Amino acid sequence: FLENNHALITVSDNALNVGSGSIQLLDLQSNEITPLIQNAYHAAYAKSGHIVFLRDSTIWAVPFALDELSINGNEVPMVPGVETYFQRGGASYAFSDNGRLIYINGNETTEQNSSRYIQWISRSGEIESINVDRGYYGNLSMSPDEAKLAMTLYEGDNSDIWVWDFGREILERRTFGNNSFGAIWSPDGSQLIYQSNGELGGITSISSNGSS
Repeated sequence: FLENNHALITVSDNALNVGSGSIQLLDLQSNEITPLIQNAYHAAYAKSGHIVFLRDSTIWAVPFALDELSINGNEVPMVPGVETYFQRGGASYAFSDNGRLIYINGNETTEQNSSRYIQWISRSGEIESINVDRGYYGNLSMSPDEAKLAMTLYEGDNSDIWVWDFGREILERRTFGNNSFGAIWSPDGSQLIYQSNGELGGITSISSNGSS
């Protein structure tokens, strides 16, 4: 999500290869879309004034003028070797307003049969492992207050949204339908917005604290 009622979305004409699409700007009031970046997916806006996105298994960044809603610089590769899921247009990274980047080291994967562990890297380059049991995690998203980390936990063909609490060092489940993935936080941190393939398929929201 951006300011001024806009959002960054991935648009693809191939539902089985979303990663081959492009990053576009969606006006949430008029529903008009504007192409921004070709051959890219899984974008987010950084408060440094950049759009961060995936191309292959590398995190890229490009300067973006928020007041003009336009790109004003060159695309630059930033972090190679990030775990991605090209088919669904997913990527295992998240960053905070203060510049902390969390990602899963890896490459493109279409299999969900191997376990992973989660690390974070600070601005100074220090890498620290998060004390989460090994599993198949994806779609990392940091809460606005940096106190929690939402993620998708895959078990075979099933997937659900879980939240890691940094302070209590506990992993809590948020969805139970075995068909949810790709959660992001609302700006105030009260809601998790995610994709579901169940009866209420599409974009769904739930209280981030699990109360409702």
